[in-house]
Amino acid sequence: MDTIVSFYKFVPVSDPYALQADYKAFIQQNCPHMRGSILLAEEGINGGLAAPREEIARFGAYLRANPLFSSIEFKESLYEDVTYRRMLVKVRKEIVTMGIPNIDSIGDTAAFLSAETFLQWQRENRPMVVVDTRNDYEYNLGTFRGALNPKTDSFREFPQWVEENLADKKDEPIITFCTGGIRCEKATAFMKKVGFTNVYQIDGGILRYFESTQAEPDNGWEGDCVVFDKRKAVDRYLQPSKKDICFVCLGELTPETTASVHYEAGKSCATCSHEMEIGAQKRQAEGRRKQQENYLRNQRILAEEKARYSAVFPSSSLARA
Repeated sequence: MDTIVSFYKFVPVSDPYALQADYKAFIQQNCPHMRGSILLAEEGINGGLAAPREEIARFGAYLRANPLFSSIEFKESLYEDVTYRRMLVKVRKEIVTMGIPNIDSIGDTAAFLSAETFLQWQRENRPMVVVDTRNDYEYNLGTFRGALNPKTDSFREFPQWVEENLADKKDEPIITFCTGGIRCEKATAFMKKVGFTNVYQIDGGILRYFESTQAEPDNGWEGDCVVFDKRKAVDRYLQPSKKDICFVCLGELTPETTASVHYEAGKSCATCSHEMEIGAQKRQAEGRRKQQENYLRNQRILAEEKARYSAVFPSSSLARA
C-alpha cells in the first residue's frame, strides 16, 4: 500500500535548478518506488508523491534538512493501487500559476483558519463569504455548503472574477479554500493587494479539513473532492470516491451522461466531448486568424520591397508590376 502525500511551501529559492538536480539524484538513489511530481520555482516548492511509507519518510527527512523547508508539512492518505505513473522534478516560473506579477505569496497572504474554527463558524451561522478558489469541475463534484463558485476554467481567471464579483465585499469576512491550500496562498495575497481587509484561508485546504473532521457527523462538506492522481477524487474520509468519474474531465458520470452518443469509456463523456469540440473550433479559428495575419504581413512586406525597388530602379518591370 502506498502512502500519498501532498505538500507545498512559498519561500524564496535562489537556485531552483540546483534543487532539481539534487532531488532527482536523491530520489533515484534512495526512493526507487517513488512516483509523482515536484515543482520548483523561485517562489517555492509544490509536490504530490506516492511511495511506500519508508521512502516517504526518507524523502521527508531529506527535504526538511534544508532550512528552507524545515517546517514543511505533508498531508497524507493511503491507496492500494498505483497512484502516479512517473517521477518528475520540474522547474517552473510559478509553483501555482495565476499569471499576475508582483503577488507576494511569501510575506502577505491571509490569516490561516483552522478546521475546528471554520467548523464552529459554520455551526454558528456566522456572517461570512465562503469562496471556492478551485475550478468549476472541482466545485461541481463537491464543495462546502453555501460556498460561492467562481466558475473558472483555470486559476488565471480567478483575479478577474474577484474584481467583478467581490468588489463590494472588501471589508466583509471572506473565507477561501482549495484542495491543499496552495491556491489560497496566492489568491489571498492577490485579494489583499487589491484592498480586501478581512480575508482568511482554511489551513491545509480541504484535505487537512477532512483529516481534522472525520469524527463529525456533518462537517459542512457536500460531495467529494477532486485529487490529481489515479484516484481522481476522495470522499470526506479520504477514501477513493465511489462515484463513477470521467477520466478526462473529472466530472461525475450519471446514467444520462453515459447514455449520450458522445460518451466513450476512458476517452470522453458528454461534458468534455462538447468542451473538446468547442476547443477544436477555437483552435481552428485561431489558426485561420494567424494564417490571415501572416498573409497580410507578407503582402505588406512585399509592397514595401516593391516601393523601395521602385525608388532605386523606377524603369524596371518589377517596379511597374
